[in-house]
Amino acid sequence: VVLFFYPKDNTYGCTKEACSFRDNYERISELDAIVMGVSGDSARSHETFVKQHKLPFPLLSDKEGKLRSGLQVPKWYFGLPGRTTYVISKEGVILDVFDSQIGFNQHVTRAIKVLEENK
Repeated sequence: VVLFFYPKDNTYGCTKEACSFRDNYERISELDAIVMGVSGDSARSHETFVKQHKLPFPLLSDKEGKLRSGLQVPKWYFGLPGRTTYVISKEGVILDVFDSQIGFNQHVTRAIKVLEENK
């Protein structure tokens, strides 16, 4: 599982990141993994975001921040939600945690590298 947390639908960096996962979705699938995105946006916002950018993976709504808090996703400046990606094995082991607020495209590159190393 590639689980990526991002701050907000339809913002510059988050759109770049989500589209980067979309553009590499086939490669991630070939590595026998699934992708899911998580933000505090509503399910309705996610539905629009998915349709608008043709995202082939689900987005989870974590409006109350329970999942974000449970996985200790760090906040960014001024309390803004952080941008963190987890790569999780089929056995439920967290293989990698990558945190970069401004490295939008680095998240997918790193996730693919970890998946390839653990295939």
